[in-house]
Amino acid sequence: MTNTKNAMNFGAILGLSLCMVSAIFMSLGAEQSTIQQWIGYVLTIGIISWGTISFRDKHNDGFISYSKAFTSCLLITFFSSIILAFFMYLYLSFIDQALIDQIIEKAGRNVK
Repeated sequence: MTNTKNAMNFGAILGLSLCMVSAIFMSLGAEQSTIQQWIGYVLTIGIISWGTISFRDKHNDGFISYSKAFTSCLLITFFSSIILAFFMYLYLSFIDQALIDQIIEKAGRNVK
């Protein structure tokens, strides 16, 4: 049960961090920025590692098996994805409804 609580806490930190980064870049008009992608990668790897190391140190006396570490990483990612999906749904449904059309238009131009 402690792994789930730890994963929920760090998943919330990761999800909210990614939401803030997305909101900042979307407000600047740079939805497809490579800088945003790299910031997202660094945040994801850093917070997942931090959460798993915290679980190892606080609940497993400094030792963790591969399966527990994998489960911790998977749960942190799962909970953060729920938060990020909810944020994207709200953003695309109520704030910027034309963004989907812009992305589809860009994708159509790149296919030809």
